[in-house]
Amino acid sequence: GIDLATSKLTVMGRTVFVDARTVFAGLAGNATGLAGLVVNDTVEISGLADANGNITATRITRKIAAGQPKASGRVSSLTTGAFKINALDVDSSNALLSKFGPEGIQSGDFVEVKGNLTSPTTLLAGSIEKKSPAFKEGNIVIDSFVNNLIFTGQSLSGFVIITPFGLQRVELQALTQFPGGQLDAIQPGARMKVEGLIQNNVIQAMKLAFF
Repeated sequence: GIDLATSKLTVMGRTVFVDARTVFAGLAGNATGLAGLVVNDTVEISGLADANGNITATRITRKIAAGQPKASGRVSSLTTGAFKINALDVDSSNALLSKFGPEGIQSGDFVEVKGNLTSPTTLLAGSIEKKSPAFKEGNIVIDSFVNNLIFTGQSLSGFVIITPFGLQRVELQALTQFPGGQLDAIQPGARMKVEGLIQNNVIQAMKLAFF
């Protein structure tokens, strides 16, 4: 459904929020924003997932032709041949698995699922790929939500952010800058832009900008 009053819509069982930064494309006529969408439109959504799996959309594109349904997120409620991504039921019984270890799909895995919808909230998976952060060494700028905090003794030393490819560790430095916020603003669920340097698969934070 589409809820103009609260600036959100539901896609494949997942809540998607829009804000002033969300870009819309492919809308019909002179329509703008959520008002340019109707129930049963085919859309492609890019955005940021929070710890609850809700998405804050950075871009929503209305598609003229329906493509193959695709969903990404964290595996939960895992049983033999099935699991959930938030409220989306995934039938994995006959899916082709990619980049999984010998243990197969595990609870908490970040995955991308492609298949066919058998109901608005049930996806019959044709393929499932495990996602994991694989950022190149060097500078990085990423917009994300905080998943959890990391402490050394009683002091906050870092945190974990949610990326489209899984969870990513961020370490604070003595010279980390906090324009527009303070250290105590780093909390689970907080949205921020992280600028830093990737070293040994860990982001060494140089600047944190809060939303």
